[in-house]
Amino acid sequence: MSEREQMSVTHQLEGVHENLDELWDLIQSRENVAVFIDNSSVFDAIRNLSKNILRGRRMDYIKLKEHLTDGRNLGCAYFYFSEPQLPKIGFDNARKAAEKRETFYYALERGGYFTICIPQTQEFHAEESFSVEPVSGDVIYDMCALSRQGKYDTLVLVAGDANYARAVKKLRQDTGVNVEVAFFGAACSPKLKEAANHFTDLSELVDELFMEVEKNVGFVKEER
Repeated sequence: MSEREQMSVTHQLEGVHENLDELWDLIQSRENVAVFIDNSSVFDAIRNLSKNILRGRRMDYIKLKEHLTDGRNLGCAYFYFSEPQLPKIGFDNARKAAEKRETFYYALERGGYFTICIPQTQEFHAEESFSVEPVSGDVIYDMCALSRQGKYDTLVLVAGDANYARAVKKLRQDTGVNVEVAFFGAACSPKLKEAANHFTDLSELVDELFMEVEKNVGFVKEER
């Protein structure tokens, strides 16, 4: 093959690649995505990560949503959390902490999330240590409900607990919907990774998804 023929073939291949890129962008733009974040699972994982890596940083959930969507059409994003029941009187420090969290949840709503609170069944007591109650049952229920509406091509789950694995596998088998999982690799159940269509390791995106936090500044940057 002459040099001119080689250049011609190379040019043709470049054109094919460009057309494939445009086709992929078009497919992505028409793919409807729903995001589900289990904050209890995320909170536990972040708390156990190296303090040196995350010192002075907080997860930017707006950037997280944008990264998970990746040019696709975001239909909805749900953020699930659990709150203790505070007594009507006393425990001023706990009450102030709860008010700060309320500000955070409001900022999430301003940023395009639906926030869903799962009340804890136990009342707060200062002398007791409370673990966050799991919200996985509510997350799974909503994922099943949305998958059967036929409006979404892909569901993105931000969680790492093994009890999601069976539900993810069943959703894929029964509805044909794609289920992606995004979580911190070392903290995510191998069974859940295996059950998903695709896994994103958030540990590799710390610089992109975690922002520097100044004093008296919220954990979420609002969309404008």
